[in-house]
Amino acid sequence: MAGGPRLLPTVDCQLSTVDCQLALPLCYPVGMRRLVVFALVLVALAACGRKGPPLPPIIEVPETTTGLWAHQEINEVVLTWKYPSLTRSGRSLTDLARVEVYRLEVPAGQETVAAGPAGAEMQRQLMLSRGALATRLEGDGLRAASRGENLEYSENLPALEEAKAAPTFWFAVRSVRRDRTASALSNIVAWQRKPIPPEVTGLKVEPKADGITTYGQGMAREL
Repeated sequence: MAGGPRLLPTVDCQLSTVDCQLALPLCYPVGMRRLVVFALVLVALAACGRKGPPLPPIIEVPETTTGLWAHQEINEVVLTWKYPSLTRSGRSLTDLARVEVYRLEVPAGQETVAAGPAGAEMQRQLMLSRGALATRLEGDGLRAASRGENLEYSENLPALEEAKAAPTFWFAVRSVRRDRTASALSNIVAWQRKPIPPEVTGLKVEPKADGITTYGQGMAREL
């Protein structure tokens, strides 16, 4: 219509999704629309993939041995503990490289140093600072030390000297992965050499109604 107001063509504005649910009206001019799209893409790349601050990698540490114990067989002290098979997080330990056995000779009169549950950590610190590495069980040595679900290590005890107290030895073990990640030291077990009873000779057995009596060198014991 001449002289009347000019009507602009009607444009339906639609929404275009640009990642992360950012909407852009398509009714903007083309140049402005491109600029806005570019800005929204930058915002999406900068913000949409962020989940939080980066976390350090999880380091799987072998589980600490807690059931180390000792006994004596003739002139040897024998250590026994469970074969390490788990990490501290409860996962399977599949890359065990070796088990280290530590020994510390405790001077006479100091056997009760850091005794009791409260002194366990002090004992570990003393072992780390003053103890010696007795052996590394690895490769064929580790396989030879296996006893089913357990590991076993033995070593000779020094001979007893007259009029002198036998030394006390502390022992501990720890497990090491192939990447050298090591467990904490195990519980500390103490051992002092015990006298060896004399060999029994002339053994005789006498059956009785209520048991069996054995005789040898003047000793008698009913079984």
